[in-house]
Amino acid sequence: MAETNSVFCCENGNFTLTDTMKRSFDDNGKLFSNEEVKHIENALTEGPFQDYTYGVADGEGGEAHMILWQHPGNDVTGMVGRCEKVAGTCDMLLEGEILV
Repeated sequence: MAETNSVFCCENGNFTLTDTMKRSFDDNGKLFSNEEVKHIENALTEGPFQDYTYGVADGEGGEAHMILWQHPGNDVTGMVGRCEKVAGTCDMLLEGEILV
């Protein structure tokens, strides 16, 4: 899948959904750039989330990791769910209100 972050960008601090972005999301479901995903992954694997991570058997001899976290913080992961790029844009992309 090609990197599509060039169509998902802020201009002058504002994030606006364009028709190109909507088509790209409909085609591949991608909202974050690879660089943004790396920041989120680092926060989950190297941050305080490790204190709340539990191993869960996947039924095939492996282990999936589950993180239980009740309140979004002021770190990368807490901001992801509250930022306009996610909350406001998902309303438009999914064509309905989302709850955060």
